[in-house]
Amino acid sequence: MRLQFVTGAMIVCVVSSVAQAQGPYTGPWDSAADAAAEKSVVKLGATRGLEIRATVLTIPSLVRLAATEILTPAIAVAQQSAQATKVNRFTLAEGRVSFLAPPDFTALTAAELVAKYRRPDPSRRVVANAKRTTTIRYEMGLEAPSSDMEEGRKALAAGYEQLGKLKWVVNKVSRIRGREWMQFEFTASPTGVEFHNIVQVSIYEGHLLIFTCASPSTDFPSFEQALRASMATITITP
Repeated sequence: MRLQFVTGAMIVCVVSSVAQAQGPYTGPWDSAADAAAEKSVVKLGATRGLEIRATVLTIPSLVRLAATEILTPAIAVAQQSAQATKVNRFTLAEGRVSFLAPPDFTALTAAELVAKYRRPDPSRRVVANAKRTTTIRYEMGLEAPSSDMEEGRKALAAGYEQLGKLKWVVNKVSRIRGREWMQFEFTASPTGVEFHNIVQVSIYEGHLLIFTCASPSTDFPSFEQALRASMATITITP
């Protein structure tokens, strides 16, 4: 039952990010579709309880980041190409978990979240590009049903395969900086518009730590480098 709940919740994370209304495309959410998905999860009984905060830091140069972060090639590329001096650092678990969003991404306001979701969740946070079409959703609060990462990967993958026209790019468990992550990457079009999704899931303090990037497949090439660089900045401290 716990795995069924988590699988259902993760599907909602993706479907609610790509659902759209019939007619002109208005963004990665549709209220009716999202409400239906949320209703299904409510029946399963979600448990959330960790606070999420977002802050904006301004630093003289991205080069200073190298002194405090273990840089991956993706981050180095992002630093070399970035021109802005404002860096968005978003945190969870009282700052013990953080990541850097692309320089031009901003957090959805409370009003935007209310407009996009009929049942706003206090733990739901999303950052997006100016047009609000490409997003990074991050949250921590769902209780992990098991510490077995491979079991979790299989359960979540089975759930994702229920999405329309899914094509796998990545489906594995990887160890990154000493921590195991379930990594999923796929394209799917459950509402008619194909989205490219990058999902990373780990377990931290008994809860699922989830990062979900979603971008229309037509736009993904323009955002791919920035999204991968952002995911490479995820930092977790004890």
